[in-house]
Formats: sequence, structure tokens, C-alpha cells
Amino acid sequence: MDEIWLNEIAKGRALSNSNRRFEDPEPLAPLAKARAFATGKKQQSTAPTNLNVTIKEGTLAYKNNNPGNLRYAEQHGAVRGEQGFAKFKTPTDGFNALTRQVALDQERNHTLESFIHKFAPPIENDTEKYVKLMEQKLGVLRNVSLKSLSPDKIAEAMVFLESNTIIEK
Repeated sequence: MDEIWLNEIAKGRALSNSNRRFEDPEPLAPLAKARAFATGKKQQSTAPTNLNVTIKEGTLAYKNNNPGNLRYAEQHGAVRGEQGFAKFKTPTDGFNALTRQVALDQERNHTLESFIHKFAPPIENDTEKYVKLMEQKLGVLRNVSLKSLSPDKIAEAMVFLESNTIIEK
């Protein structure tokens, strides 16, 4: 998707494949904003700008400045790091990328549980344990809508579980 098309969706002027104007731009606007946010095409961020992100030394997350252990997917500002994970310039950049990913997934109607299953699939993780720890850390149940939670709080809980990263504001 290019930026012009995203802007047109946000303004309600994008055309569908059948060349008709979308009747209601509202359902598309949040998706467009989340998509632009996740790809770094807008400078907005839900994450605070003055963060102290401390990743435990010696971990893969530390080597890649990637406290959420995001797989490399051509994220804004990332290069391919060790073991197929994204590598960021700073730990704060890595944390902000995770926050953007959470914001994008909020628009995909995930529950906390379905999001964790996507993020930490059972083939690679103890996903049930991860879900339980996220429930405890966030003080919510697994069936809560991801949209109802703060992307920053979700990301903070995830980086603590993924890499023992501490976020200080």
C-alpha cells in the first residue's frame, strides 16, 4: 500500500475494486491509520518518546535491540538481525516497533488470547503459559478485546515476558 492510497482511505475517497466510492469510510479509517502507523509512514506514536528501555544483556533481544523479539518483516528502521529477528538501532526503536504492531493487531479484532497465539505460536512457545502470564500482568481475562487495552501496556507486559526488559518513563 502506498501513502497516497492510505490517505485517500482515511479521507473516505478511496475507490473499491469495482471503482465505487466506499459508502462509509469510518470502518476503514482506523485500519488505514494502524497500517500507516505500523509501517512507520506516519510519525505518530502511541509510545512515549522519552523511554528508558533496559534489555537484559547477553540475550538475543539485547543483540538485536528488539525487546519484543519481533520477527523481521521489513519494519520501519529495522534490518534483518540474528536468527531471523528484526534488528533495530536502539532498544527504544525496538519497543516502539512492538507498540506499532500491537496497534495494528488491535484493528484486526483480536482478543488477548488470539493475539498471543498469533504472536507466540504453540509450535515455538508455551503459548498457554504466555497467555496466563499476560492475563496476570495486565489484570484482564484472555477473552478481552485487544482494542480495549492500551498498546503501550500490552507491549510493556510482552517485553517483560519476552526478554525481562524494563521500561522506565
